[in-house]
Amino acid sequence: MTLKEKIQQLDAYLQGHLAVEQKAQVEQWMEDYLSGTLSLEDQTWFNQKLQQDATFAQEVDLQRDIRLSLEKELDEEFQKDVLHLQLLSSVEQGIDQNLKQRFAILEEQLAAKEEKVFSLNPEPVNRTWYYWLGGIAACLLVGCFVYLFWRNQHKPEQLFAKYYEPYMIASVQRNGSTQNTQQQALQAYEEGNYKLATKAFESCLSLTPQDVSCQFYLGLSYLETQQLLKAEQSLKQVIQATPNEYVSRAQWYLALLYLKSNKTKDTVSLLQVLRQNQGFYGRKATKLLKEM
Repeated sequence: MTLKEKIQQLDAYLQGHLAVEQKAQVEQWMEDYLSGTLSLEDQTWFNQKLQQDATFAQEVDLQRDIRLSLEKELDEEFQKDVLHLQLLSSVEQGIDQNLKQRFAILEEQLAAKEEKVFSLNPEPVNRTWYYWLGGIAACLLVGCFVYLFWRNQHKPEQLFAKYYEPYMIASVQRNGSTQNTQQQALQAYEEGNYKLATKAFESCLSLTPQDVSCQFYLGLSYLETQQLLKAEQSLKQVIQATPNEYVSRAQWYLALLYLKSNKTKDTVSLLQVLRQNQGFYGRKATKLLKEM
């Protein structure tokens, strides 16, 4: 794409005349600019455009504020999680220490009983003590294992609930009866009518099978309607259709889908790939990996 074409695309974006896929390209430029990953060549014309176009500068400032707000929110959540993990760790240490103390007492009591049994003048042994002590030890062990099992079983769904947020799209222009199938699908998605959005995006793909943006939003609509297998297939197709601007977003939501399905190995594997990206989703992947 030539410099002139890029500037024309920016102007069309500000006027709201771009298709969804082209909007995503402009938003990716702004994301790269704000994260410092925009190429030197693009930085030159981008900075010139900022100085010459006040409307564009306001849009970039808005995106910067949104970005800072999200990062602040994520950092606050991370700090809360650190405190939660520290508290959980201290509780576990307390449980472990309590168990050790109880087992030490049990060992001393059993050793004392054994001394009586093997003494030269043995006294009658009350076997009830053995059963009582053994029962306590068994209950403590079972309780500990049940607690650890419960925590491990519920951790994936807790992390999913914490990190999953419906993907937000730019406002859809509404032109009454002139809306095409894709615009209708996006409007349904934006309004949270995911069942209708699913049908509309399926129709969109039947007309334009190679439309990556429709495939991406269809995968998200499947995920919202709990059609996890279909969601997985759609998001994988987006990732495989590289290069495109939806790859990192599709990787993030596919990783969350795996997390929801309790596929821990697949989740970790995909997050490790995503964390190599220095953008917004790369940082989120890094934070999620630290909690797994």
